[in-house]
Amino acid sequence: MSVKVAVFKKLPPGYEYACSILEIKEWAADFADLRIEFGTHKNFQFNSRCNNRPKIQGNVVVSVSIDCQLKPSLFFYPIPGSRYPEQAAKEFREVILPELKKWVNGHLVDRETEIIGTEMILYELNGGLFKMHRLRYL
Repeated sequence: MSVKVAVFKKLPPGYEYACSILEIKEWAADFADLRIEFGTHKNFQFNSRCNNRPKIQGNVVVSVSIDCQLKPSLFFYPIPGSRYPEQAAKEFREVILPELKKWVNGHLVDRETEIIGTEMILYELNGGLFKMHRLRYL
């Protein structure tokens, strides 16, 4: 059991992630078992089992999911730096990351029988503003 951070692709020029690898390692220090991936995919794609899909109008910057075995996973997606103002980066570090930690910790204290399938939240950035979406699928 450990925190595993993987970076799959070098970012193209002009792109960045919502936070740095160092910042996320500090954020994840309290977790015993967590998978974190940067750049597994160029953008977020819904799981085929997800029926109630929200309409995404901006860029999904991060998604976090917990399966029925209580295994959390965190995925970061590259975003154009021109669409990621400094104020949004500050909000991500100071507001979104603590919200993500609270959400993950809240689910980890649940018993295994209370989560059926996978639960997920994702944050979309559109026009410099973040919007959270909650998903659940089998």
